[in-house]
Amino acid sequence: MPWSQNDMETVWPAKLGSVVEDYEANVRSQVRKVPSLEASDGLGQHDKDPDGKDGCCYCPRIYGERDYKTFGYLHNIKKERAKCTEKEIDMIYEKAKAMNAAVAFADDSPKVKQQREEEAEQSYRDCGKTAAWGCRWYVVWLERVEEAAQRKQRLKVVFFPNEVDKGYLPMKDLPTSNLWDGVGCGGSQKCEIATIKAMGWEYDGVDVSLFLREQFKENDVVEFLDGGYWRKGPILE
Repeated sequence: MPWSQNDMETVWPAKLGSVVEDYEANVRSQVRKVPSLEASDGLGQHDKDPDGKDGCCYCPRIYGERDYKTFGYLHNIKKERAKCTEKEIDMIYEKAKAMNAAVAFADDSPKVKQQREEEAEQSYRDCGKTAAWGCRWYVVWLERVEEAAQRKQRLKVVFFPNEVDKGYLPMKDLPTSNLWDGVGCGGSQKCEIATIKAMGWEYDGVDVSLFLREQFKENDVVEFLDGGYWRKGPILE
């Protein structure tokens, strides 16, 4: 969901998941960015699709029908609960609550993990088999990118390394295709790009490795994921 400033000339309507989300918090250039979604931003909330059947939300149009794990109703935490801080646990459960999701930690017993799977599947059914993270983000994103297009601002889309413009799917194929195949970009970003193309908007594809190389310099202090742990340190080269 990009935010708006009138004097911006560049818009980044799609991104490389958490890597760019983390970077965007410290972005140096004037761009319209897409922040990571939190409960206060509409995480887990849905908006009615005016063209949908029986008053359904946008999920069937942009995601189709998926299983409960693909749709995010089970949060498998790779880290052991015993090694998590209270703050980490609070954040995990806050996000899970917003998404009506169940949480299973690495050190939970097999019985508890099975219970969490059953809870997740039931929640998935209770929520109409829609995406746990919701689709409100799509409505807000579309409104703001439409605004950018009207202002003649240039759209830029970040892709995985060496995969610029790969993984594209037309809107009609989104519900039945593998959106999370790891090609080009993430699943929700495939929805964004399909929409951009369907609207006839032009964009510049950007390789994330080049994008990050231009922005991060030697000795810059960054946060990075090392296995299951977030660490902080300087870039050596």
